[in-house]
Amino acid sequence: MKKIFLSRATVLPNEYIDSFNHFESFLKEHECEIKTLGATMFTSSTPLKAINSEIQKCDGCIIFGTPQMIVNQAILKPNTTNQKKIENTSISFSTPWNQIEAALAYAHEKPLMIISDELIHQEGFFENSTSKNFIQRYNLKSSKWYNSQAFIEITQDWLKKYRVLVNTICLMQA
Repeated sequence: MKKIFLSRATVLPNEYIDSFNHFESFLKEHECEIKTLGATMFTSSTPLKAINSEIQKCDGCIIFGTPQMIVNQAILKPNTTNQKKIENTSISFSTPWNQIEAALAYAHEKPLMIISDELIHQEGFFENSTSKNFIQRYNLKSSKWYNSQAFIEITQDWLKKYRVLVNTICLMQA
């Protein structure tokens, strides 16, 4: 059984719940034991300590980014040459815990897969250039993404590589 730390919002927006449940079932069908603070594990410790400890014990980490904040008017990078006004549109941000948990997994050199709703602002670990990880972007409200050939092949490939890595580490420790 593969132990996966799954980073997601503790409270998902209603329109994402069905989609997430299918994704979680997909992982379980592929022999993944899922660990998520506030959902499958709870602690009396500080969240950061508990998450750091759990990520160290896990074999890989998946970031599931859904909108947690929608900004309708803003100035990005104010008073810089890259300043950008957001008007007549909106940008969405995932929970900051997605970024924190991705950074911890990256620091611990854990295999990392990022699945993002297409509305999430591409910043930090949700940017393609931040890490060597390919970011899968889908309309996560739709049921089509988790049945798509792209999602299935990319995720199975990641799990296969991950399985080879886990087996290699186990052999090295034996």
